[in-house]
Amino acid sequence: MQVQMRGKRIGVEKLGKASARKDSFLAMPDDASAVGFIRFLGKDLSNSDLKVGMKVYYGKNRHELKMNGMDILVMDEDNVYAVVEDSSDEAQKTA
Repeated sequence: MQVQMRGKRIGVEKLGKASARKDSFLAMPDDASAVGFIRFLGKDLSNSDLKVGMKVYYGKNRHELKMNGMDILVMDEDNVYAVVEDSSDEAQKTA
């Protein structure tokens, strides 16, 4: 199935709650404690810094869907609070 998000919406594969790390310098609010991978981008986001495969922290404003056995969250671009840049996630970006 081919999916095209409309406007400035993104589809994020839900991974769950982010775990608090003692060595982390980033303190996220409770409403941004969920983490996932971007799987779909809306057509109006072609010039955005968000790309498919990025690991992101997102907020509560979203709609949940089940697609191909994955929990996909549809949200506006502004609901992404942070992008996680971690070398251990490189394999996930290419999946």
